[in-house]
Amino acid sequence: KKISVENYKNGEEDGKWTYYDKNGNISKELDYKIGRKWSGLFVDFYVNGQINSEENYKNGKLHTAVTFLEGAGAYEVSLKNGEVHHENMKSINIG
Repeated sequence: KKISVENYKNGEEDGKWTYYDKNGNISKELDYKIGRKWSGLFVDFYVNGQINSEENYKNGKLHTAVTFLEGAGAYEVSLKNGEVHHENMKSINIG
């Protein structure tokens, strides 16, 4: 079974990477820039295929707010100096 799809450029991580669970479902998706720096959207999935969380990275650092999806609800988490501050969680309408 396929456990991941990884892209390389000049021997270094680059581009979209996808990880799969033991049942063949996508468990994580993320983008790399050359040199193992995450860049872009990182998506984590529940076993049932629904999105668990989304995070945006720039040059390997968390860049924008993180959204945790739970069923039909969502929570936006504030960032301060690139770090998540769970005490600032707020429910948001996604639908």
